[in-house]
Amino acid sequence: MKESDYEELARQVYPIVRPVAGRPGATIAYSEVCGRLGGRWADLDPHSPFLAGALGMISRRCRDAGLPALSSLVVHAGAVRRPGAGYFAEFHPDVEGELEREIAWAREAELAHRTAYPESFDDL
Repeated sequence: MKESDYEELARQVYPIVRPVAGRPGATIAYSEVCGRLGGRWADLDPHSPFLAGALGMISRRCRDAGLPALSSLVVHAGAVRRPGAGYFAEFHPDVEGELEREIAWAREAELAHRTAYPESFDDL
């Protein structure tokens, strides 16, 4: 997949995830994000590295703009309701221990809920 493909997918994912930031305590499952995609991404698997890549691109842009990683609000479905390992590896690489990772994620998610993100991916 080319960089432009990830960017195309990020443009579709961003307006799905962005509204979650405005709902304190809310998260969205990877499967729900995929279920709302259209076009060539309509059948994207929630475990796809392409989704992870697009979420990473979005959150790197967020961080570059001084904003919390929006992908902190995208989680596994079911009882776990936590981001995947890729989120922690990318955005909290120096945090060790399950409790410490949980705290780092919770803080970032809380900040994400209090952040006004730009209307579009291109404005990040």
